[in-house]
Amino acid sequence: MPSVSERRRKQRHDRAIPIEVRFDGLALIGATANVNVDGVYFVAPGPLTVEVRIRDGGQERTVRGRIVRIESRDASSAELGVAVRFDLAGR
Repeated sequence: MPSVSERRRKQRHDRAIPIEVRFDGLALIGATANVNVDGVYFVAPGPLTVEVRIRDGGQERTVRGRIVRIESRDASSAELGVAVRFDLAGR
């Protein structure tokens, strides 16, 4: 079986380049870990925190948490699956 680097279509360059990533107007400042013409892998300086508003059974609550995983749902869709771990101690 070919290694991951042999299966890649484009060569990656391991370089720490300053980067700014925006999530709906919020900015994350960090550095790239590797980059190629198709995309970038970056390291966040800490947890990516979010607030999640949940409406269930006529009740609404907002819970803070952090993003622990983002994954592609499938190759034919632009949808992403986002996993958030709630900060239950901070309620």
